[in-house]
Amino acid sequence: MKNKLYSQKKIYQPMIALMVFVILSCSIFYATPTCAIAKATKKTITFYALDGLEITADYYLIDAKKPLIILCHQAGWSRGEYNEIAPILNRMGYNCLAIDQRSGDAVNGIANETAKRAKQKKLPTNYIDAEQDIVAAITWATKIHKEIILWGSSYSASLVLKIAQDNKNVSKVLSFSPGEYFGKDLNIQASINELKKP
Repeated sequence: MKNKLYSQKKIYQPMIALMVFVILSCSIFYATPTCAIAKATKKTITFYALDGLEITADYYLIDAKKPLIILCHQAGWSRGEYNEIAPILNRMGYNCLAIDQRSGDAVNGIANETAKRAKQKKLPTNYIDAEQDIVAAITWATKIHKEIILWGSSYSASLVLKIAQDNKNVSKVLSFSPGEYFGKDLNIQASINELKKP
């Protein structure tokens, strides 16, 4: 079912990169002039979900005082989805945290380390199970950053809407291709009827 919902071949990274410029240029966000932005430092980090699973993420830091965007990948992919997009966001004045959710595989030569560990531990890796990985990323981020923005793609686009509504630490949310991906486990439309964040 995972592979039938959205064909990965129909999701084009250049199109997503274009959306970055359009959306982040709107009044919801403010963009710091690129000449004032220091070059980002990138490092791979890990933290833990509530069930004890170790989550891998790429942390693109320019300035801890600036907002952080948590980048969540689409079905069957990994944090590698944001190899090209995260540096663009950095130049616009945003820190980034691209995470490996437990439901995924690989893209752009980057394997999903979280998914590998989940399978080794025989933990469930359905779309809905990745919600706790995104929540864990928020918990980690709040120790460093004051403003946290969620970004989702495909099934994670739906999860970030739900989490944004429920989590007080999230200030804004971007959702690309949300849908009812979860069957009887979760009805997204019903679960976000009180979402009022930009």
